[in-house]
Amino acid sequence: MEAEASQTSVREVAGDRVSTLPEDKKKPTPDVLELKERIQQLQTEAVEQLEQKLQQLVEEALRVAEVAATPPSPSHHLLYDDAKYRNRTLKLGFSTIFWNFGGLHIVMATWASMQLAVFALFIAFCHWASFRVSLPISGFQRQLLDNSALIVLIACKVGFLVLPVHVIQYNQLPPISVMILLCEQMRMIMKSYAFLRSQVPKVKMFKPHTDATDVLLPDFNHFVYFMFAPALVYRDSYPRTKEIRWKVALWHLTEVFGVIFFISFLFERSLVPMFRNFGKQQLSPKEMVVAIFGSMVPSLTVMLCVFYCILHAWMNAFAEITRFADRMFYKDWWNVNSYGAYYRNWNVVVHDWLYTYVYKDLSELLGGKRRTILAVFSLSAIVHEYILTFMFGFCYPMLFMAFEVFSVGLMFVSRDRLPGSNLLMWLLFTIGTGLLISLYMMEWFARRHCPRFIDSTWDFFVPRSWFCSPLTSE
Repeated sequence: MEAEASQTSVREVAGDRVSTLPEDKKKPTPDVLELKERIQQLQTEAVEQLEQKLQQLVEEALRVAEVAATPPSPSHHLLYDDAKYRNRTLKLGFSTIFWNFGGLHIVMATWASMQLAVFALFIAFCHWASFRVSLPISGFQRQLLDNSALIVLIACKVGFLVLPVHVIQYNQLPPISVMILLCEQMRMIMKSYAFLRSQVPKVKMFKPHTDATDVLLPDFNHFVYFMFAPALVYRDSYPRTKEIRWKVALWHLTEVFGVIFFISFLFERSLVPMFRNFGKQQLSPKEMVVAIFGSMVPSLTVMLCVFYCILHAWMNAFAEITRFADRMFYKDWWNVNSYGAYYRNWNVVVHDWLYTYVYKDLSELLGGKRRTILAVFSLSAIVHEYILTFMFGFCYPMLFMAFEVFSVGLMFVSRDRLPGSNLLMWLLFTIGTGLLISLYMMEWFARRHCPRFIDSTWDFFVPRSWFCSPLTSE
């Protein structure tokens, strides 16, 4: 009996142990419970902190946007006009377009007068050539005729230069209208010079006993075609297409208007707001540097748009209308590794004219290659500065200095073998373009906000932005 009782107690104790083991495993220890509670608490705290951080970021963004919408002194919001800030007028560039193209009827009338003068020059050349052929080969009469024709030609060219400038000054034309008129003036001068440079030697070498007279005098219709064709080098014939693709021409003209609108939008939204208060209040060096560097990307975009508008859209439109088959108006200048290649590929039309009629003739007179290149760059710089001077209404030869000093020097330094030349060219092009546009815009607004400090004609040449708005220390 005692043995059975002992076995029963052992089984009961064993059973209790067996039955209690799963229960011990099922019940978590106090350390595990505390750990789980701590993890849940940390998760809750992390979510709360993240929500607070996002709320702070949203509030900060709203505060910055509110501050940016308030027009501060030198740099202010780029979408709204200062004077009409409460109305929040969105500026899309239309006002800039309408103002810059003001007086377009005067431009067209002056352009027609210049074109008629060029046609009169052609008629005068034909009379001079016919009369010269009838004179004896050797004698005083031909020399007198040639000298008289040269004097008349110089007088006509001087009048051709003075007339548009007088119209500009008298009517106070806006910048884009001035640019159109002066660019057309230069185009007609270059085309008429190319025609005379090509035909006058033929007349002088003409032999009446062996050469035909009808070959001597060019066709007037061909001369008219040359005046409107997108080419500056005169040829007796040009490659022509079979038909006019009017859809292509209309598309390129649409691109011209679209790019003009986009350039105006960039000026009103990104460039003008940075400098419109220049001269009204003093700037700190930090604000000046921020404004210049902030204008580099918009300035580069403007220059690329001008390139596309003129050398691609406009030239291809006129090439299609005139059935001009040679469409190489530019090459891949964006891939070049030197400034020399850049200037050869940027504007092939002007480069061919400079090489054919200026570089070749000056190389025979000056001899050295570098001196000839310097003379060609000087001529190009003078023409560019001439257009900008009357376009803005003041002489501020920053572009002339860029051509004469930096461009010529970089053209001789940045060779094709220099590693990283393409990246260096783009970097300098971006910085130089932004700096030039910033300087011209600062001088433009200084001329409108600052009083004259020199009451004479020297005010036209002395930069007012250097004296009227001195930098202040922060």
